[in-house]
Amino acid sequence: MKAKRSILVAIREYLEHLRTKTFWIGILSFPVILVLMFVVPAWLEKTRKVRTYAVIDHSGWLLEAVEEHAALPDLEKVFRMAVDRYRKKDPRFRELPAPVRQLAPILAGLSEDQLSMAVTQLSKLAEAGDSLSLKLPPEVRKKLERFRESIRKWWRALPPEEAAALGTNLDRSRYHRIEVNATEEELNRMINRGELFAYFIINEDPITDCRGCKYVSKNLTDTDLYAWFSRHASAVIRSRRLARKGIDETVAAWIEQPLVFEKTRVTTAGKAVRARSTDIVRQWAPVAFVYMLWIAVFTSAQILLTNTVEEKSNRIIEVLLSSVSPLE
Repeated sequence: MKAKRSILVAIREYLEHLRTKTFWIGILSFPVILVLMFVVPAWLEKTRKVRTYAVIDHSGWLLEAVEEHAALPDLEKVFRMAVDRYRKKDPRFRELPAPVRQLAPILAGLSEDQLSMAVTQLSKLAEAGDSLSLKLPPEVRKKLERFRESIRKWWRALPPEEAAALGTNLDRSRYHRIEVNATEEELNRMINRGELFAYFIINEDPITDCRGCKYVSKNLTDTDLYAWFSRHASAVIRSRRLARKGIDETVAAWIEQPLVFEKTRVTTAGKAVRARSTDIVRQWAPVAFVYMLWIAVFTSAQILLTNTVEEKSNRIIEVLLSSVSPLE
């Protein structure tokens, strides 16, 4: 009989808990919060304004080299997307710009290595007359040479809105340099008026040192533009410094390679075996469980507090507990 009372108390508490608004709000809001955690950042990224910037280049060459270096990853994305659509006969292929559509059939016949070489050469926008890689077939080089100038003109005139419409997450759609022949004071006023997000100043000899190089902006907490431009500028300067010292880039890359120790696990049988991906994942499992525990505590604490306040105000729990034994 006493056991039945305990079951009745448990059923009553369970059903009473189900009737509360906080329970249903908590149950329904949790998946909504999880979805918003992924959707809202993606939406905010899409609604971000294009970062317009200017550059005062006292070196006379670094800006042009940086734009050429920054064009490579973007053009590779565009051409690979175009080749993929061409091979799959995707109807969206017809929506691509004319220079890209004309080049896609030529690039589609190349291997992966040759495609990377072709895109690298096509991205050299500063001097369209440079000879293409000799590793490409002669007939392919002749065809690509015909399109280099049109690609150069198309890319340099491409506005951020059209770059975003290509749908390949291009840096060109987020950062846009404007041609401004102005002093630093005038650029500062443009930043205050919201006409400019930031501007860079490059000294006369950035290879020797970086004294005089500046990044000027009103919002220094948003570091995306600074990180993007400085990354490409650093890569160009590194290459020029190696060339000045007569060091081959392949040798420099080999020198900079870190010493990597292969992770090995000892089994219960005493054998040393190579660590698997499951062994690496296992070390992060406690972090995941702690995070889940943190979520559970924060989501259930409010419900428990609400129920405690309700029980203390109505004194229902005292009546229920008086009908069962301490052991139950």
